Amino acid sequence: MAVIAHRVARYLHTKLPAGTSSEPFADQADIAGYALEVVKTLQQAGIIDGVEAQRFAPSETVSRAQAATIIAAAKLPWFFQSHSFFGKGKRFQKNH
Repeated sequence: MAVIAHRVARYLHTKLPAGTSSEPFADQADIAGYALEVVKTLQQAGIIDGVEAQRFAPSETVSRAQAATIIAAAKLPWFFQSHSFFGKGKRFQKNH
C-alpha cells in the first residue's frame, strides 16, 4: 500500500510534506527491500506511523480505514472523486 500510494503521488506530481527525523519501525527488517525507502519517506512525511508498539506490520492486510488515511494524507484527491465508500451512487465528500 505504501509503495502504491507513493508511486501514485509521484505520478500526479503531488508534493509530500517535508521530512522529519523518525525512529525506525521495530519490525523494519520485515519490510521488503524495494519498499524500505518509500516506507521511511512516508513515515518522515507524517503519512504513515505504523501500528501499536512502533511496528509497520508489512505482512498484515491494510484495512479500509488505514488505506483511506494514507490516501487522504498523501493528498490524492483523484481517489476521493472516483471511488465510492458508502455504497452505490454515494460518493465520499471531502470538506474544503
